[in-house]
Amino acid sequence: MQNDSLGAAHHWLLNICIAFFSTVISLGLIEVAFRIVAYYDDMRTQHAFLNLGKADNVIPENMFTTFRQLIRLSESQHIIYELIPNTSLSVRNKLYTMNAHGFRGPDYSSPKSKRVFRIVGLGDSLMWGWGVSNDEYYLSLLSQHLNRSSPDGYSWEIINTAVPGYNTVMEVETFKEKGLLYHPDLVIIDYVSNDLSLPNFIRKEENYFSLQRSLAVEFFLSRLNQRHRNFNDGLIDAPLDAFGQGFESDPSRVPAQYKDMIGPHAYRAAMAELRALSVNHSFPVIIFTHWYMQDFLKDMLRDLDLPILEAGDVLKEYMSKHGIKEYVRSPLTVSNEDPHPSALGHTILAGILYDYLKDSGILSQIYTRRGVGSASE
Repeated sequence: MQNDSLGAAHHWLLNICIAFFSTVISLGLIEVAFRIVAYYDDMRTQHAFLNLGKADNVIPENMFTTFRQLIRLSESQHIIYELIPNTSLSVRNKLYTMNAHGFRGPDYSSPKSKRVFRIVGLGDSLMWGWGVSNDEYYLSLLSQHLNRSSPDGYSWEIINTAVPGYNTVMEVETFKEKGLLYHPDLVIIDYVSNDLSLPNFIRKEENYFSLQRSLAVEFFLSRLNQRHRNFNDGLIDAPLDAFGQGFESDPSRVPAQYKDMIGPHAYRAAMAELRALSVNHSFPVIIFTHWYMQDFLKDMLRDLDLPILEAGDVLKEYMSKHGIKEYVRSPLTVSNEDPHPSALGHTILAGILYDYLKDSGILSQIYTRRGVGSASE
């Protein structure tokens, strides 16, 4: 009788173990299935973003209302994200239009006419013209100055490759992959204080093998809460620095793939590469900043024999003449909350650049190199 009881208990325990392990295996297979589906869903979404704006993939509604809608993941690891071609953004009655190459401004073909001079601009939101319309940012205004004074029968085209949030490494990488195709006669790279930091967005590194989360559980919880899985365009906001005042600029505090993209060493390496390209392709480079640059960076650029144009003195002189005590929240900025240059600020910056090109002799050198007579003043 006792043996029968032990046998029944053993049989019952065996059935419990089989049921338990069967359930664990089934749940594991379900979890694996959800991870596979999530992976392919994310890849399909990101592939769709890479194809947005192409001629064979027309965007049904191309007028967006947030900057995040205007960007997509880049195939280049060092560019990270880029503007979507053939799209527009409207914010506070300001229109931002991207051409077929994903740049703000007119659409120019890669080969250039023999009677055309070209400037390629490298920068971020300031050069891009955040807060001002398509014809108000300083590169657009600079082209007007140059075309009014160019030799008869010749014209200037400016390709604005700037993208909000870019740092210097991304700007130079963009020039290598896209800007060089335009055969520039001059390159202007805009410097702002966050150019040594992470950009606004970095790649989202989704770990589909992590055991710290369950995609199956997340799916069912989202359905209970009537929410869908987060839309994954492959990008996330970059982490902030230790003070929470800006994006991280310490190479020791970022993922490994970004260590060579931030900090003074990365900045110098990028500018040295740009300098080498300028020698190999015979175009001058100007580093332009709308205020002032730190002394250690100026020393670095002087060692590379790269000219620096600071707008701070001219802006201070304008402020003094017009009784403006503080740059921020003045008519020179977009608004009290937004320190980007206003249309007035961009007008002054364009004038500074144009005067520098004339007075420094760079403009004459460009004309001479191309075998063209002097421009009319």
